[in-house]
Amino acid sequence: MSEQDPDFDDIHSRISSWYAEIFPAGPRDGFYHKLGQHSAAFVDRGDHQLVVSFDNLSDAGYPGYDPEPWATKFIRQNGWSHLGVMAQGPTWFRDAQIIGFLELLRDQGFFSQFKRVAMVGTSMGAFAALTFSSLAPGATVVAMSPQSTLDRNLVGWESRFQKGQAQDWSLPYSDAADQLGRLGRAYVLYDPFLAADLAHVERLPQDNLVHLKGFGLGHKTALLLRRMERLKPVMAGAINGTLTEAEFYSLIRARKDLYVYRRAMEEHLADRGRDSLIPQFRKAFQTRSRQKAAAEAQDNPDPEPAEAPPIAEPAAPQPEAIRPEVPVISAPAATEPDPIVYRAPEENPPQAAPKVSQTDAPRPRTRGNVWMARATDHGMAYLSDQYAGRVMGYEQRGAVTLAQTPDLALGAASFGGTAVQRPLPERFDYHLRRPAIAEPPAPHAAAAHGVALLGQADHAARALSTVIAMDQPISGAVARDAAMDAAPARALLAQVEQAARAMEAWDKVLFVDRIALSLLGGAPETPFDDAVAHYATAGEALARAVAQAAGQSTAPLLVVSQSAGTRDDGRSTVALAEGMLDILCPALGAVVATPKYPFALMEGTAATHAPEAQMLIDELEAQAVATIQSGARWYCPSLRQADLRGTTLRVAFNALTDLEFEGAPAGFAIEAANAPEILSARVEGKTVLLELDAAPEGDDVHITYAWGAQGDAGDGHAANRGTLRDGYAAPSLLAPGQTLHRYALSGRIRLMRTEFA
Repeated sequence: MSEQDPDFDDIHSRISSWYAEIFPAGPRDGFYHKLGQHSAAFVDRGDHQLVVSFDNLSDAGYPGYDPEPWATKFIRQNGWSHLGVMAQGPTWFRDAQIIGFLELLRDQGFFSQFKRVAMVGTSMGAFAALTFSSLAPGATVVAMSPQSTLDRNLVGWESRFQKGQAQDWSLPYSDAADQLGRLGRAYVLYDPFLAADLAHVERLPQDNLVHLKGFGLGHKTALLLRRMERLKPVMAGAINGTLTEAEFYSLIRARKDLYVYRRAMEEHLADRGRDSLIPQFRKAFQTRSRQKAAAEAQDNPDPEPAEAPPIAEPAAPQPEAIRPEVPVISAPAATEPDPIVYRAPEENPPQAAPKVSQTDAPRPRTRGNVWMARATDHGMAYLSDQYAGRVMGYEQRGAVTLAQTPDLALGAASFGGTAVQRPLPERFDYHLRRPAIAEPPAPHAAAAHGVALLGQADHAARALSTVIAMDQPISGAVARDAAMDAAPARALLAQVEQAARAMEAWDKVLFVDRIALSLLGGAPETPFDDAVAHYATAGEALARAVAQAAGQSTAPLLVVSQSAGTRDDGRSTVALAEGMLDILCPALGAVVATPKYPFALMEGTAATHAPEAQMLIDELEAQAVATIQSGARWYCPSLRQADLRGTTLRVAFNALTDLEFEGAPAGFAIEAANAPEILSARVEGKTVLLELDAAPEGDDVHITYAWGAQGDAGDGHAANRGTLRDGYAAPSLLAPGQTLHRYALSGRIRLMRTEFA
């Protein structure tokens, strides 16, 4: 210990060890932030390695004034910089304040200043380490017994952690399965005998995952590793990126000496109906313990106990093991043999065993009424009212049941943007699926497109298709994320390939008809020309690669929504570029669906839109795609030219219909030396007339609309604001009671010194 380092043992009973390093007279720099139910402490020990640790349930809620983030001592002893994120309860870090703080660190370049970044945690903390890894592209994750999410819509089979399930799972970063596209490597330690833990791991994208299977360790893997004195070497090897699976299995051989391991294995054997093996296993454990004790008594530190009788470790259960099938209770055989009808059970059925139909007809896994059930080459087909009481055809193959649909399956993809969970009013569970088709998708952008697409078809009484939602969210996307050899693009293409294979197995052909695109959310000040060029090249490459992965000859339509800027700064040059993609890049074939400035931001964030607002943006994008596909035109009003006569400024727009203000006129500004004041604004057709208190002077005069504003107005929106729209209006299918409008795009043009025609 150097002369400057404090005596941690001496001060531990009085203050936190990290504070002893960063207090005003301490030897290191750092910070501490209190953020509601969370807090963050940082100690700077150099830029070679940052470790971000997250509390688990055992650490959360510490009431003392000397809290220590998880793994504090271990990280300090290794000389690594440490950001410890602490929780005051079973929050699962579902809080806008801590999310906004971590995003702010990313935006300020905090994570990028370190050569290596690792995020670590166990259980609740492991979820956080996985889901926030996207904030530090290339990060290493060490996740012990993680949950992928506790959103009941995604993991309805998860019956643990009720307090965690009660948190707000509509916030960003709520599904770790959607946040690993920019991962370096994740070491995931879990007990495959725990069906729930296994199911969470299997929900994660498997690229760059290192599976550390701790058979018999149970859920408290970190605790057992600590008891074996193996936690530090496992953590160090994983953080350094040198740990191998073989080395891990060698390290945990000592688990067989722990009584808790014996109890866990006996429970696993009993759960799997192999009780006859328990006495044999118990005897082997006792023999091993006696031999070890005898060897230690003879001062032999490394005895070689006799090999226990071979017992095959039972196969790890599949996720379906924790999704118990609902028993099918059949009605008594009807007098008429056709149609075959299975009645749903009563809510409080009698205790007597139900009567079972003697018919040989196949029985689907559903509580709904069933008609015309028949066997097929791959499983069975039937009619049922199992979804929302609506009668439709279903096909059941193995563990998967889908609605009967046309042979052409549609794919909706999303690339970029944040993983905000949309409050979708309907899920179309048997039509809308993830690429692997076993589960419905997370309610993110692609799923919202799918629900809107299916809702449009349902509203028009058209046949519903199978729709595969493929999301690749990228929090704070920058130019390199869209490279075809980068992890996010590879991950999206892998989803497309998986979906194409899944549909082929169901005798369907996949056609990806759209990609919702957001490429530069993390670089809003990219120069205008560079942003246009990036969208053109990256968008074309991505569309072509997706078409190739799906095996289709036509590229999907690219749909973009114009960025809004942040809550207090609307000077984004990327927003200007996005608003002109359809004009400047006609070969790209992109449609700019809507500006985002009319929609509310999520509380506590700088630029993330609220869940319902993001859902409405998605619906406008879906409406734009449907309009283009129908052969009609879709574009938002955009600035075309501005000229002046006297003190009247005439601002003309490209628009599909006449314009109107939604309420009071707003959004226009003049950039000039001694800029005049705008006294009034009125609309004439597709032109806005602005009355000024004086004529602007000079040649370098620009007119802006909904762009360039600064300062937080405190009303929950971005700094940029505007109320101009065209005549389009349609009732929202995703947010009943609301109306969709086509607002004018943010823009900036130079004043032309001409008179009125």
